[in-house]
Parts: sequence; structure tokens; C-alpha cells
Amino acid sequence: MKELAQNTHETVSLQVISGFERVCICRFEGDYPITRHIKVGDKGPLMRGAAGKIIAAGLKDSELEPIIRRYIQEGKIRAADTPAIRKELKRTREQGFAISTGERIPGSASIGVPIKDVLGNTQASLSISTVLDRLTENNQRNYLNLLFEASRQIQAQTIW
Repeated sequence: MKELAQNTHETVSLQVISGFERVCICRFEGDYPITRHIKVGDKGPLMRGAAGKIIAAGLKDSELEPIIRRYIQEGKIRAADTPAIRKELKRTREQGFAISTGERIPGSASIGVPIKDVLGNTQASLSISTVLDRLTENNQRNYLNLLFEASRQIQAQTIW
């Protein structure tokens, strides 16, 4: 992760599910003058942001449904938005990565991939957080390649 942050100059974080949210358990700060400041312990919603979508896309429907119901009850999402959310999570699952542009914070962007256990279950998300202007098409491809490689390395060294 540290090497990924050094190579991209962007903030890199590892996040896991915690109850009905995701929580950052490790991060390396980028060195651009304008960065996304993510701290260890910061929590965020599932289904929003690249890290949240990756984790949510890795859940079984039986795990996801109570989260969706709770988010509707808490006003975090509208019931009318759930078909679009399910479609987005399906697409995320199929393509194996997520991209978020301004979903949580205007002008921000993130790109994330799953970290899976030996059974293929998503255990965490590895993501790069940046500002929208820096997530060019070229950077997007480069960041994805670097994220997938880092994910493979982490998965090879981790016993879940």
C-alpha cells in the first residue's frame, strides 16, 4: 500500500465492513498538495464511494438486504433508488472494480478493488482517493492496473 501511494502520489486506504458501514483500517497519505484526507478509524456508508461499493458488491443478497432496509429507514437512501443501487452493485461485481466521482464529496473521486479471501469472498476494499481533475482516463487505467497488482500481492500474503 505504501508503494502504491508513493507511485501514484494519491491517498491509498484499506477498508472493511463494520456493522452497517465501512471503516478504514489502514491508509497511506498521498503527497499531492490537494489530497483526500482519510484517517484510520473513519467510517463511511456502503453503496457510496468506490470503497463502499466494492464491499457492498461482495456481499450476499441475504447480507445486503438488511443494510438496504436500514439505510432506507435512516434516510440514507430512498426506496425508489434501490433498483439503481442493485444495478450498480451488480455491475461493480461483474467488472471487479468501482469508480466514484463526487458521490460523497463534490470534486472528489476514488477507484477501488476488492481484497478477497481464499474462497473468493470480499474481505476488504483497496482504494485510491483523489480529486476529480486528476482521475483522467489515463490515470484511471494506470490506477486500476496498480490496484489489481497490489490486491494480488495482499491476497497472496494474507490468511483470512
